[in-house]
Amino acid sequence: MVVQPDYSNLTAGTYQGFVSLGFADGSSRSVHVLAIVAPVASQTSTSTSSIPAAATASCSPIQVQPTSLTDPGSSVTVGVGVSLQVRAVDSCNSLVTSSNGAVAVTFGNGDAAVNLVHEGNGNWGGTWTPRNGASPQVQVTYTAFEGSGTKVIGGSTSVTVAVQPAKTTPLTFGAANAASGLGAFISPGGLVSIYGQQLAGGSATSGNPPFPTNVSGTQVLMGGAALPLRYVGGGQINAQVPFGLGINTEQQLIVQNGSTLSVPQNVVVAAAQPGIYTQDQSGAGPGVIVDFNTAQEVTPSHPAHIGDTLTIYSNGLGAVNPPVPTGAPAPSVEPFARTVSPVTVTIGGVNAQVQFAGLAPGYPDLYQVNATVPLGVQPGDAVPVVLTLAGQSSPAVVTMAVQ
Repeated sequence: MVVQPDYSNLTAGTYQGFVSLGFADGSSRSVHVLAIVAPVASQTSTSTSSIPAAATASCSPIQVQPTSLTDPGSSVTVGVGVSLQVRAVDSCNSLVTSSNGAVAVTFGNGDAAVNLVHEGNGNWGGTWTPRNGASPQVQVTYTAFEGSGTKVIGGSTSVTVAVQPAKTTPLTFGAANAASGLGAFISPGGLVSIYGQQLAGGSATSGNPPFPTNVSGTQVLMGGAALPLRYVGGGQINAQVPFGLGINTEQQLIVQNGSTLSVPQNVVVAAAQPGIYTQDQSGAGPGVIVDFNTAQEVTPSHPAHIGDTLTIYSNGLGAVNPPVPTGAPAPSVEPFARTVSPVTVTIGGVNAQVQFAGLAPGYPDLYQVNATVPLGVQPGDAVPVVLTLAGQSSPAVVTMAVQ
C-alpha cells in the first residue's frame, strides 16, 4: 500500500495522520503517516540532503518524529526483530542527514543501543531485536543531533511499547530429498527433510506405521493435508509427501508448532526425484545396498560380484500401483506396490537388469530396487550406482564395492 499526500495546497510545516486498516479476522492496525513540507527558501538544501552552516546555527532544536512503533498499544516480541524508523528535521524543517548528523535509539530495558542508518530525505532506519523481557513495557528513546562548526544541536523523543514473551514461531530453511539431500523439487510418496529452527518443542521418532500426523503439537501441512511424520526435532523434520499431489504443480509447505505457523514455503512437485540412501546419511559415498539373498550390506570387505542380485534402498520414486494410502505400510505380499514409472539402473555405467522397483514391503515411504550386477562392470571399491525414472536421475555420487 502506497500513501501519497497531496502537497499542492500545503504550506511549510510538519503534517501527521493515521490510516486505519481492518482485517477479515477482526484485527485492526493504524499506520502512522508523516509528511514534511520544507520552506521554499530551503528547497535546495532539502534536495541535496545538506544543511547550510548558517541555517544550522539558527535552527534548533531538532524535531525527532518516529514513524514506527507509534500506534497506541504497539508491542514487540522478545527475540523477534522489529523495524525502527524515524524522521529528523530541525526547527527550520531542514533535514538531518548522514552528512551532518546522526540518530541513535536507546531502550529502557537495558538492551544495547542501536545506531540508525540514514535512508534518504531525513529518514533513518534500523532494526532492534528485544532481548530483555523482564518488564511488560519498555521506553524507546530516539535521539538525533546535527553539528556545524562548533555548534551542535539535538533533540529526542520517547515512545512506550509493550513487550511480549518469546514465541516458538517455526522458521523453515528449506526442504530436501531425505536420501540425496537435494531440494530442487519433491515427489509424491517420498520422504522429505525439512530444515529450520523451532520446528518442534522436542525430538521424537515415530514407531511402526501408520505414522502420526501430529507429534507433540507439531504438524507439517501441504496441499491442505497433514503429512505423516517419521521424525520430529527442533532443527529437522522428516515427513512423507502425499501421494495425491498433482504433478508439475507448486505447493505450499507449512510447519505448525503448537499454535504458531511458519511462513509458507513454496515447493515444486515432480513425478520423481530419485535418491539412494547412503551408509553415512550424507547423500554421497557407499550406498545402502544389500545382497538380496544374504541380506549382507555391500562394503569393501563384503563386495558384490557379477551376477549378484542386489537390493538398493532409495527415495523419491513417485507413484506406485496398486496405490498405497500416504503413511500406510506397503503390502508385504503380492500384489506389491510397484512404481508407475519404469526404473533403470546403471552400475559403473553399465545397464543392469531390474527385477523389482517399488515400495519396500511393510514400509510407507521407503523404496527398493532389485537389480543384478551386469557383466562389464569394472571392479573397485567405489563403483557408481545411478537410478533413473521419469526423466530424472539420482546423483552419480553414490557408490558400491564390486569384486
